[in-house]
Amino acid sequence: TTEIYTLSLHDALPICVYLDIARYAQAQPLLEKALFTLDSMPIKYPLALALCLGSLGRLWQDLDRNDKAEPYLRRAYETVQRLPERTSHGLNFSFLLTVACVKIGKLAEAESLIKSTQELIQKTFPPESWQPAYCIHSYSHVRFAQKRYAEAEEMTRLSLAMIDKIWKPDHPYSCSMWASLGNILRDPEGNKYPRIW
Repeated sequence: TTEIYTLSLHDALPICVYLDIARYAQAQPLLEKALFTLDSMPIKYPLALALCLGSLGRLWQDLDRNDKAEPYLRRAYETVQRLPERTSHGLNFSFLLTVACVKIGKLAEAESLIKSTQELIQKTFPPESWQPAYCIHSYSHVRFAQKRYAEAEEMTRLSLAMIDKIWKPDHPYSCSMWASLGNILRDPEGNKYPRIW
């Protein structure tokens, strides 16, 4: 429709830009406007609905409000799971939802999510791709939250070794993994939960 077309072309770019430069006050109303429109026709545009939900979830995660992020990310994840063809967005929503679940204390659900994602990755992607490495990295966050620090460190080092064979050390994914390892080593007893995402 004209409205969806207008939202896609004129709102999508500023939303992405606003999120990337942390102008959340500008991004939020645009995303909510898009969600309102897409919610009225979810059957017709399920992927667009999932992407909009995922962007709202990411916005709240960036603001460290995982309690608000979790419902959006859950809806995005469930919407993508119902699509006839799986997309890479399903993996992204799974990883983001895992983070939200860990942050709000739903550790059993976070572990279950990452296990099912790992099984899907093993069936779908070659071992030398980035997806298995990123999955192991996400698993390390669950282990850290469970205070299983040695396992968290081992998983993070493994994911770094895998990713270093694919990308340069200054790649954003590599940087986030190095940051995670630094936090694990800095606070091995977990006396204060460090921000590792």
